[in-house]
Amino acid sequence: ESPTILLDNLSSCTNIVHEKTSGNAEHSIDSSCCNYYNFLLFFLSTASQNVAFSTTLCGSSDPWGAVGPFPSDHTLVYKRVFMNIGQGYDPATGIFKAPVSGVYSFNFHIYGYSTTAAGVSLFKNDERIATAYDHPSKDSTDTASNSALLQLGVGDTVSIRLWADHVIYKSTNNHNTFSGFLVFPV
Repeated sequence: ESPTILLDNLSSCTNIVHEKTSGNAEHSIDSSCCNYYNFLLFFLSTASQNVAFSTTLCGSSDPWGAVGPFPSDHTLVYKRVFMNIGQGYDPATGIFKAPVSGVYSFNFHIYGYSTTAAGVSLFKNDERIATAYDHPSKDSTDTASNSALLQLGVGDTVSIRLWADHVIYKSTNNHNTFSGFLVFPV
């Protein structure tokens, strides 16, 4: 039904409920009123819960080149943001912070050259969840990717960390990406 009809029906339901609770016994609470009310509450509560982001490692003005090696695991900061609906991803830190409790889907891809190993992990808070790795090979490029479904509470964080002593290569061709979205709220 159209939103106008739903609001009109909800208005009628509200009047009936108000009259019933005020002691006016002429009206009874119609179950269809509860259905409209519950549907509208559900619609309004989920409409503001859209969360999705998509990023790449290299900003549009960044030079191409190696990222790493670092002496310890290093959180990657994906500077170019294609979208950030819900503002969960922070391009200053590289960390996604869940604005809504729910089940999320995350995907990440890395790119390296044949001279060094390329390895990253997806972390939920400080727990390693999934890994993408490629060892040096005879061809000139190496790629790896992975994905995970995670249940997050409000404030849980997700990030990609480059392994210690590993290297990936950034370019404006957007080979290194990190994306996620809310599948459904919980």
